[in-house]
Amino acid sequence: SSLRRLVAVAGEGMPLMRGTVAHNIRCGARVDEDEAQRILKICRWDDLLSRLPRGAETRIGAGGAGLSAGQAARVALVRALMRRPLVLILDEIDRALDEEGRAVLDAVLDSFEGTVLIASHDPRLQARCDVRWRLDPPSPPTRSSPEAGERIDA
Repeated sequence: SSLRRLVAVAGEGMPLMRGTVAHNIRCGARVDEDEAQRILKICRWDDLLSRLPRGAETRIGAGGAGLSAGQAARVALVRALMRRPLVLILDEIDRALDEEGRAVLDAVLDSFEGTVLIASHDPRLQARCDVRWRLDPPSPPTRSSPEAGERIDA
């Protein structure tokens, strides 16, 4: 529970709840109104809302039905920031973003004061990282016979 308060996750395919866009970004929010406005400005929230039929009151279905993948990723990003995390995990968030969404992501990365962990295949985004880890697919499983000291490929 205490760890969950310190970490927020945003990414493509993050679950959004049935309700309004405004309700989705305020869920779990731990910021005051001034901080909320600062986050909304960094995330160019007004630009996103101008493309939705009813702005912040646009109703979406479970999982973000009714939003494009890029819009849903941006809503998930704003919601994560509203939780005021010390650690922000971004899981392939860049995959569905258009140029404006990528500019928002850059602004968030420039202004975030905590630690950001990014999972991405985008070399441009990887280049922004201080430390990079590459996770390769695992090799085929092997087992060994301790008696014979031999390796047996599975």
